[in-house]
Amino acid sequence: MCKKIRLTVTVDFGKRFMNGFSKLSGETMEDVLTLYRILTSSLRRFLQKRGLNWPSKSLKGLRHLHLKSGMTNQGIHPHLRYLSGNVSAPQGRYNRMTDFFELLLRRRSIRDFEAKEVPLGLVRQIIRDSCLAPSSANGQPWRFIIINHIRWMKRLSDECKKNFLAYLERNPEAPIKKYETTLRKENFNIFYNAPCLIYIVGPKDVASVYVDCTLAACYFMFSAAARGLGTCWVGLGSNIRDPEILETIGMPQDCKIVAPIIVGYPKSIPAPLDRNEPQILKVVS
Repeated sequence: MCKKIRLTVTVDFGKRFMNGFSKLSGETMEDVLTLYRILTSSLRRFLQKRGLNWPSKSLKGLRHLHLKSGMTNQGIHPHLRYLSGNVSAPQGRYNRMTDFFELLLRRRSIRDFEAKEVPLGLVRQIIRDSCLAPSSANGQPWRFIIINHIRWMKRLSDECKKNFLAYLERNPEAPIKKYETTLRKENFNIFYNAPCLIYIVGPKDVASVYVDCTLAACYFMFSAAARGLGTCWVGLGSNIRDPEILETIGMPQDCKIVAPIIVGYPKSIPAPLDRNEPQILKVVS
């Protein structure tokens, strides 16, 4: 039995493999690259379990080929994307578990966006990622409404402002009183002129709908941050009362809005704010 196995996978071979397989199977080059990396990753684990070394040159070469070719994770087959843990990541996508901690710091509430549309396909991918969130009894009650029409976002902003100001007139001591001056400004857009708005909604009769949809919202914001996008949960954006507007945006009558989240390309990412030390009330052991 051989005591040492040497594997050499050149960039040229990897390129020929991907081109040939792509033509044969009809898959995109991105999907083929991901499949190739899954296979090599599995082989590496197989060798490591047997005390054999895996040459890193091939993976470095493929990573260089990947970046040089301009491939991105957009459009990649979802099952392949979830199986592969180390796909190269343009647009800020992390490709190592250690980068998760950097992602925790990178996710910030963004309220100043570039005048640049977020591709609908990319929004769909982020939504797909958010559906990986846990939910009570795996009920997955979340539903999504995508608004990427600037005029409609302005109309939704005006509707919410009107309803909140009416609420303040009835409840002048309400905690949101501090926002009154800002809400009365005609040009103030509660969605901060973001290019896209996502409503995460769920059935009214599901007891855990707020918790489940909030978990999905967290996954949504982290997935967006991993792709170099900025988000902000705008609680004021849920105060829609006009039946015509609700019907137009596709809001089911048996559902409620849990999380209005704006998303776009940030002009800048603010530094993380200081956090209080966790208050551990007791350790029972």
